Amino acid sequence: MACPGGCRGGGGQIYGLDTERILKRIQSLYALDQTRSIRQSYKNAHIQALYKEFLEKPGSHLAHELLHTRYEKRAKR
Repeated sequence: MACPGGCRGGGGQIYGLDTERILKRIQSLYALDQTRSIRQSYKNAHIQALYKEFLEKPGSHLAHELLHTRYEKRAKR
């Protein structure tokens, strides 16, 4: 994770490099997570239905094609 504070405070976040704001955001996200009854995506009923009705099963060819990112080397500009 190259972003300061990881994805919770790194590139693309409106908080930029302000360490105090990043830490507050991280604390807030952890606090919100503690209040949730479903804390793992694979236990979410919507995700389970998506796999059952469309993606077949985790790791299926269709799931892999639609949910995985492909990287390729690009020339520097």
